[in-house]
Amino acid sequence: MPVIFIDAKSETCKIVWQYDSLTSAKKIYVYNSHQRRTFRGTRYTTWTDPAAKNGWWNLSYTYEFFKAMFGRDSWNRKGGDLYMFVHYGYKYNNAFWNGKYLVFGDGDGNFLHMTSQDQSVVAHEFGHAVVTTDSGLVYSTDSGALNESYSDIMGVGVDWFRNKKSITNEMWKIGRETYTPKKAGDALRYMNNPTLDRSSKDYYPHRYIGSQDHGGVHWNSGIGNLAFYLLVNGGKHPRAKTNITVKGIGMDKALKIFYRANRFYYTSKTTYPEARKYTEKAAMDLYGATIKDSVSQAWAAVGLGTYTPPPPPTPPAPQPKPDVNCPKEYRINLKSQKGDFVNRPSSGNYLTSLGPNTGNELRLKCSTKGSAGVTLQTIKNRS
Repeated sequence: MPVIFIDAKSETCKIVWQYDSLTSAKKIYVYNSHQRRTFRGTRYTTWTDPAAKNGWWNLSYTYEFFKAMFGRDSWNRKGGDLYMFVHYGYKYNNAFWNGKYLVFGDGDGNFLHMTSQDQSVVAHEFGHAVVTTDSGLVYSTDSGALNESYSDIMGVGVDWFRNKKSITNEMWKIGRETYTPKKAGDALRYMNNPTLDRSSKDYYPHRYIGSQDHGGVHWNSGIGNLAFYLLVNGGKHPRAKTNITVKGIGMDKALKIFYRANRFYYTSKTTYPEARKYTEKAAMDLYGATIKDSVSQAWAAVGLGTYTPPPPPTPPAPQPKPDVNCPKEYRINLKSQKGDFVNRPSSGNYLTSLGPNTGNELRLKCSTKGSAGVTLQTIKNRS
């Protein structure tokens, strides 16, 4: 049964969202933590609180994105209920997935503000829930950075899906609606140019290898984010760390490749070099060698391995041009027009037929094998 939401203020009653309640198994429960760090809050039954209302919408779009794009029913693929806690903690500057609940702080009004109202943040946390079910990427070093990057990728994917599958430059700014509310235009992370946030890395040889940030899970996520951005849009590394030009394949294919890699190939300890191999394999599964080649380009552009263009197809061997002169002398008995006049020297030329006799001369038709063109030559009688 279709459930349709319309904009009652528009003159045309524009449909803003719809879903089929018979095929969508989602159940979303939103709770108020009352600015305490607790999961025993009050469940919302009315929707006057913007943190709860917008959080519910953002999570609904996220659910529908995964259902429509990948046929996935909720975070656990089994129609699992979704529990969201808003107003978590006092001025809490974070949002997270704790293995059971999606949790969103209000922020302090300076660094962050009302995290549940940001679509990319809500989808990002749902992405962590998906990783928990599928690959179980450990939240440390490379595997943790891939976990973070995958969640950012799905965050931009939901933005794209919600925007009627149209890409905008703003989509590549993760957390743009919650980060530093008093400063316009900035974001937590920039997938198209990760180092703009002054902490993320965009080139694997320069990745963070220390112990902070769980081994750089947020900072090194920029490497995977940039690879994905280049795979979608094409182009080169924004800081010219490599000179590889990536051939973009668009958002739809790129999302399905990364989803499949995490769903079927990533393990709990997958590293970035292994992620390249697994996304290449996913691309081959779905689309074949040409798209897989773009995946290889994208990873090589951020310093993960090299990229060697496939050899160009072998052109057909050129056909030799007919010679005006046959390459050999032929001794021919003019008293008879019978006999074998076919000779195939190494050049490819051969005699095809006798021409009319005129006195002591014989005209021979000389052609090139495989060519429609012929030339005539006169050979003196040498008998």
